[in-house]
Amino acid sequence: MSRSFSRRRLCGLAASITIIISASIALLANPASATTIVVSSGADSGAGTLRAALASANAGDVITFDPSVSVVELTTGRLDITTSVTITGSGTDSLTVRRSSAGGTPTFGIFYIDNAAAVVSISDMTITNGNATGGGVNVHSATRVNLTRVAVTNNTAGWGAGLWLDFADLYIDQSTFTGNAAGADAPCGYCNGGAMILNTGNAYISNSTISGNTARDNGGGIKSTTHLFLTNTSLVGNVAMDGFGGAIAQYVYQSQHSLSMTNTLIAGNTFASRGQCDVASAVPLLVNLNNLIEDNSCNYVRLTPDGSTTAPTAFLSGNPNAAALASNGGPTQTNAILSSSIAAGAGDPATCAASPISGLDQRGFARPSACSIGAFEPAASAPTSSSTTIPGAGSGSSESGASGSDPVVPVFAG
Repeated sequence: MSRSFSRRRLCGLAASITIIISASIALLANPASATTIVVSSGADSGAGTLRAALASANAGDVITFDPSVSVVELTTGRLDITTSVTITGSGTDSLTVRRSSAGGTPTFGIFYIDNAAAVVSISDMTITNGNATGGGVNVHSATRVNLTRVAVTNNTAGWGAGLWLDFADLYIDQSTFTGNAAGADAPCGYCNGGAMILNTGNAYISNSTISGNTARDNGGGIKSTTHLFLTNTSLVGNVAMDGFGGAIAQYVYQSQHSLSMTNTLIAGNTFASRGQCDVASAVPLLVNLNNLIEDNSCNYVRLTPDGSTTAPTAFLSGNPNAAALASNGGPTQTNAILSSSIAAGAGDPATCAASPISGLDQRGFARPSACSIGAFEPAASAPTSSSTTIPGAGSGSSESGASGSDPVVPVFAG
């Protein structure tokens, strides 16, 4: 029997292999076994719980919640996420995942993500009362983590009270971090990152609000040692009690460290020294475009570590008169500004028009072409009935500011 193959046979074999490989790739991208798992119980564990759903989930599965579940009460420990999964809640005002406040509840955070190959998406919920590092969300490793329309509130830890990031790309959009405290109760030494510590990876934060968080030491809002990109984000009223950077402390770690800011508002943050925005001299501040930083800190662009600096583009300083955090419509709370604010209409329009902002503010309201700095757009128009529904908007869509008029709310002391 001949062991030789004709050209036709070889071509046919190659075509067959190509088809098999293509089919395999398609199956990996869209697993046939991917299912939707519905959480029907708010208990800590057992049938129908979020813990059980995560334990049984396969890569690509989607976890949703029965309307009867408004609170997931954790009493025994954190929720481990070890595969690619999408967790979709019913809205920040209608679903809360929290550590129990009952006496005897052990110390733990809420979500712990650990799989270098995983892509994890969490949306439309409030995450609260964790009391370990990364109290709300601790990303130990992943390919990508998406947090969309989430409220990470009132978590405590020595480090990174709201969130901890390591070895992953993180995307935060239309979300609010507030009331998180790193070492606020007593001096602990290097208690950094009230809202979050961004340790390694890349962090992209857009159309979001970081407000009213506290760190005993550095970074009342954010302590970062990685590549941080801020777009149309508001950092208001955060506190670095004994340290540097009331809003942001950006320092050096290994070879990953840079800061890029566009249309970002930083105001009303307090600190012991070195400003609301504190960036170490070895950290490149790569982009500083149409930002408002109240105390004029970070007023430069430095393209290389320890290199020369240049002036930022359309940089503003002064008090934007940002209001206290409130429900101003949309899925998450915001710090409103008035149409008379120096931040109003001062944003870079190309950035507002492009993804991920895509012409909307944090609430999902349309921005005008002369868009504003920060997450809140005072000139925004509310979505019409034909617009895409904003999950979790609830009655907030009819509150002050929802129609695009100036809300009547107390001004935050800046």
